[in-house]
This record gives sequence, structure tokens and C-alpha cells, in this order.
Amino acid sequence: MEADSFGWHSSPSALNDDRERDVELTLAGYRVLRFTYEHVTERPRYVVNAIRAAQVAFRSRIAQSRRNSAAPARAPQRVPRSPMPDDVTITPYRDGPLLVRGPFRLLDQQGREIDAGRETVALCRCGKSRLRPFCDGTHKLVRFKAPSAAEVGREI
Repeated sequence: MEADSFGWHSSPSALNDDRERDVELTLAGYRVLRFTYEHVTERPRYVVNAIRAAQVAFRSRIAQSRRNSAAPARAPQRVPRSPMPDDVTITPYRDGPLLVRGPFRLLDQQGREIDAGRETVALCRCGKSRLRPFCDGTHKLVRFKAPSAAEVGREI
């Protein structure tokens, strides 16, 4: 979840960055719900109800998929519209997550696979997500700052 506010979205480039992130997340199979800062602070019940409704709709799609499939049930996978390259790309978003695209494997430090459930994921960079290693948008709330490019002056 990302709460929009004039303070964070007052420039055309910030607004453009947000819309591009929405497109990337939608193409990755995420459902994007946009709320204003006022919604979150003054109408929290509306926000909670909207999120719950989105969760119910998602669970309903999974249940329907399970009923229609003889294969073991899993969250629906997005089918690429065009052939996917075999390489993986990782894009750091300014003040946001790392977007990983392509056929990747995500492992914990013991070597156990973490099922991402899709071929594009947003990985937390701020360290505050409640869905680690995945991003949940908390970077906006904690005002995480990081460039999209490599930081100058740091050794790799």
C-alpha cells in the first residue's frame, strides 16, 4: 500500500514515477489500490474495507482456479504475452524497491527456495516491510531515500 499525498507527489516527475510503478506492478500481477493520505488518516475504515474486499476477490479467484484445475492449487501465474528472455533484470526504483524481472530463483540463507509466485517481484530495500523479503510499500511511510543508480562514493 502506498498513501498518496501532495508532499510526495507534487512534481510531475514524482507523479510520473508513481504511474510507471503502478504499470510495472500491474504487469507483475499485483493489484494496485491507491489511497490518499487523508483516506489513511481520516477514513481508515474505508481503506481497511477496500483492502479486505480486494483480498476476498483474490481468494475467490484462487478458489475458482482450484475448482477448475486438476493440478495442485497455487495462486494463478501470469502467462507472458511474448517470449521472455532468459536473463534476469533487477531495477532499483528511486526511493523504493528492487524490481526483479525474469526467470529467477529466490533462496533464503539456508538455500531453501522462497516461492515468489510470479516472474516479477518487488524486493524490499528499506528493511521495514512486513512481507520481507518482498516490498509492501512501507518505504513511503518511513521516507526511505535511495537513488535508482549506484550511489557515488561507495565501493562495491
